[in-house]
Amino acid sequence: MPHPLPTLEAEVQAVAEDESHALSTGDIELYLSLLADDAVYHPPNSSPKSGEALRHWLTEFLANHKVEWQHFTPGETIVGGELATLDYTYAMVSTPKDEGEQLIGYGKGMIVCRREHGTWKIVRNIWNAAPHQRPGMR
Repeated sequence: MPHPLPTLEAEVQAVAEDESHALSTGDIELYLSLLADDAVYHPPNSSPKSGEALRHWLTEFLANHKVEWQHFTPGETIVGGELATLDYTYAMVSTPKDEGEQLIGYGKGMIVCRREHGTWKIVRNIWNAAPHQRPGMR
């Protein structure tokens, strides 16, 4: 029996899964291909990043860090017309490639996607980081 066509929600969730895969493998080309031209990121404890500044920030981060997910868990996905939101929770370890101190982070966030020429692109990624490390995380 053929598989049913993917739902719009599944298509948006696939973008989030591709983003987490690109982070964990350091695949900057994949990561940048997921972004709309006008994407804006709102990372914790930092100013918003967009345009070339965003692309430079992501490129530098992936070139200099190894990301290991403890979990990246998509939550509710809402699709309305050409826009969609997906909330998520995460726990990760980021290790500088120069053997610096590991960053252990966990929190929650929301990705906003826009459908462009049949493909979902990230237009906003907004996340927070919890203020304290979770016991038991490496």
